Amino acid sequence: MVQLQQFFPFVKNALEWLKSSPTALIGVHRSLDALSKLLLSQGIKVQPDATLGDSLGVFCRDAYEDVQADELVEFVKRGGGLLIGGQAWHWSYQHGKEAVLVRFPGNLVTSVTGVYFTGNVGENGVFSVPEKIPRIPLITE
Repeated sequence: MVQLQQFFPFVKNALEWLKSSPTALIGVHRSLDALSKLLLSQGIKVQPDATLGDSLGVFCRDAYEDVQADELVEFVKRGGGLLIGGQAWHWSYQHGKEAVLVRFPGNLVTSVTGVYFTGNVGENGVFSVPEKIPRIPLITE
């Protein structure tokens, strides 16, 4: 698991950006218990074990289940903020790399916004921005 403490400033800023108002309630799915604990320990008010049925402004969850995909899309379309995290490279080994864009559970939600998880493995490092940025970043060849 990612060291949450190390990424706390990033997560905090992302949550502030996702909130439609300063008082918007942040809900955290039960799969992200470590995130709930970190946020609460840093004085950020969250609702742990939240569900979309709650009156949330922001919902945090992982990208590995598709049981709420339609509800999550509607939540975002209504103006809700969604902080979703995951990786598809391991999933792609089990289901095929070619299936990631259309079948990976997280993509059933994020694809409507033009954001996709891929089966690619990233690298650590500092990278310069290329002069020619691909029109469709998923296709870089």
